[in-house]
Amino acid sequence: MKSLYEELMQEEQKLKGIIARITKSLESAPEGGLRIVHSERRVQYYNIPSKKQKQEIINTEGSSNNKLLKQGEYIREADVKIAYDLAQRDYDEDLLKLARKRLAHVQAMLKDCGSDEMEAVYEKLNPYRKKLVTPRIITNEEYALKWSAVEYEKKSFEEGTAVIMSDKGERVRSKSEKIIADMLQKNGVPYRYEAPITFKNGRTIHPDFTVLNVTRKQEIYWEHLGMMDNADYCENALARIEMYQRNKIILGDNLIISYETSKHPIETVMIERNIREFCLK
Repeated sequence: MKSLYEELMQEEQKLKGIIARITKSLESAPEGGLRIVHSERRVQYYNIPSKKQKQEIINTEGSSNNKLLKQGEYIREADVKIAYDLAQRDYDEDLLKLARKRLAHVQAMLKDCGSDEMEAVYEKLNPYRKKLVTPRIITNEEYALKWSAVEYEKKSFEEGTAVIMSDKGERVRSKSEKIIADMLQKNGVPYRYEAPITFKNGRTIHPDFTVLNVTRKQEIYWEHLGMMDNADYCENALARIEMYQRNKIILGDNLIISYETSKHPIETVMIERNIREFCLK
């Protein structure tokens, strides 16, 4: 489930896109507005002068041409495209006003969501008063420290397997997993290596990494599929992904998949992108 902050960010980007497209379209739109007169038999279109055009008419002709100023210029059937363009302009201008108004509201809410004022209430307390108070809201840093301090039972390593250590001083099973672990560590992303999770059916598995998105306080699971050119391995990997999805661990939401084959090794660019998109936003 997306957080309020994420939804607001998406809404902000959507509104900025709408505003940019409309603004560009209005640059080439004709001046004026559209007046429509209709009866049961026919529809007539009139181009009403804009304020600027009205002033120009008054300056050149005086106010004698009141009919043109009030009713507009009749649009002939041969020039009906002008009516379409004017109707689009009127619609775009109304939509632009609302989009700008909504964008201002969204940005104000984003500012509030990004504020740490509530967390700061506890942090500003006198140290002696802090000892007497249980904080209702903890900072992201404190949450991450508590999350990282949780102990869990790790999978064992078979004898004779290569000893590969991450920069964190933790043993991992492959060079590719070391790269992922080291890049998570470098970016300050808390993670647990092969921490167990148990599903409703009682089955327990050990994802390669359980990562904490500190901003969202969300756990994300990261599986690295290192032998995708092996048919049996590939079948097992697909079954594992399906199992995740049956348990509401969804690829692109709270599940990251990286992969490689003997001919196509892991790409650090993709690891960085996954960390940036899923772990830091």
